[in-house]
Amino acid sequence: MRLFKLSTSLCHTEKVPTLSCEHCNAKGTLLFNAEARFLSFFYMPILPWGIVGSSQCENCKQYFGINEMPLRYKEAFHIVKLSATRPLWHYIGFFFLGFPFVISAFTIAILLIITIIGEKL
Repeated sequence: MRLFKLSTSLCHTEKVPTLSCEHCNAKGTLLFNAEARFLSFFYMPILPWGIVGSSQCENCKQYFGINEMPLRYKEAFHIVKLSATRPLWHYIGFFFLGFPFVISAFTIAILLIITIIGEKL
C-alpha cells in the first residue's frame, strides 16, 4: 500500500476553433484538456502539484501529451491553462493536516511572548 501518490484530475476542457489537426487537417476539432496534479496521502489530496495537459482531435483521435505537442499546440494549451482553475477539494488535506500545525505554532508563539513579558515585569 502506497502512502503518497501523485494523481491528476480533469479541471478544464476547451475546444480551439482556430487550430487545425496536424494529422487529418480538420479545422476546429482539437480539444485541449488541462489536468490538475496533486500529491495525496492515503487518498486525501494534501499538496497541489501543477497543471499538465493533452490535446486530442475529435475527428481522427490523434492524441498528444504535453511533451509531444507541436509548438503551436503548446501555445494554444498555455492559453487554455490560464483559464483552468484548480478544484477546492485539492486543498482539503492541507486544511486538515496543515491548519492544526499553524494554530499550534501560533499558540506557542503567543505563550512565549506572554512568558517573556511576564518575566520582565
